[in-house]
Amino acid sequence: MSDEVTLRFPASLEYIRLARLVASGLAAQMNFTLDDIEDLRIAVDELCSALVEAAADRTSTVTVAFRIEGHQIHMEADVPTVPANGSYVIDNISAHILRAAVDRHELEQASERLVARMSKQCLTVN
Repeated sequence: MSDEVTLRFPASLEYIRLARLVASGLAAQMNFTLDDIEDLRIAVDELCSALVEAAADRTSTVTVAFRIEGHQIHMEADVPTVPANGSYVIDNISAHILRAAVDRHELEQASERLVARMSKQCLTVN
């Protein structure tokens, strides 16, 4: 069984805290450790910030979907982009942070949307 929570917000940095809050709440419900919850929050912040920065304009909407499958939490988020902006790459510092914080992450240009994905396993299984 999997549960999904979807959030939509304007492409503005001030709204990323909502995505962090949802991620934290879901992770706490899954009995993630406090350190793992903080890692997840940091990863959500990094990926959502990349989406907001790449947004076609400030009227764009970021869509974030969190899915719980077993003992894993997955996030897929996207935002409309301008095709002329080219390829999007996570900078070296953010990539290092993401590698340390989550099990898997990616940023992919798909048509006129930038898509971010990540997964984190809960290691404290009851």
